Amino acid sequence: MERARFENLWFTGNVRIIVDDKKAFVTVWKGHLGKGPKRKLIRGSLYTLILAGLGIWIMTKARFALSPVEIGFSWWGAVLFVLACGIPFLMKISASQTVKNRIIREPEFYSLAQEQEVFGLEEYE
Repeated sequence: MERARFENLWFTGNVRIIVDDKKAFVTVWKGHLGKGPKRKLIRGSLYTLILAGLGIWIMTKARFALSPVEIGFSWWGAVLFVLACGIPFLMKISASQTVKNRIIREPEFYSLAQEQEVFGLEEYE
């Protein structure tokens, strides 16, 4: 779809942008959106590694008690590990939203994303 037609449909509210999360993540990782979003992904990756490592270290060093009556120190390790597992999911959502915002605002990125098939458009009336 041409950019002019997309803008017309977008401002009338007759188009929906469907972004592929994996392709959006790769697009951000390759640096097509600048250094800011890529640095955000790198920070998220570091947080994931640190939290997962800390959680596993706590679970292996502490006396692991999964009793509902006794909440031991090892629960903190399990909580940190679960939080670390959720960060990559949030990073994909953030990359997808960043790509969507750039598609709407920047005509140059619209054509680049269209060539890479990062998004699809759903027209309705």
